[in-house]
Amino acid sequence: MAGVYSALGIGVNAIGLDFSDVTTVKSHKDGADLITVTARIYGVETRHLTVPPVIVTLLDEHSKPLYQWSVSPKVRDIE
Repeated sequence: MAGVYSALGIGVNAIGLDFSDVTTVKSHKDGADLITVTARIYGVETRHLTVPPVIVTLLDEHSKPLYQWSVSPKVRDIE
């Protein structure tokens, strides 16, 4: 059903989690470029939720994926 809702322009959040305060900082350390991504993950439902690993994707200027990695959030459960 998510595809139908999306086609109608209605957002669907099947996992029940959302992100806020997303920031990306590019820095340089020991001769290497670093990218740090931080965000707050919060539950949008009243039930207990397990936070799955998050996939972070680095995009080029044309929104094409350059690199992806998985991050396990420090907090694994949200009430």
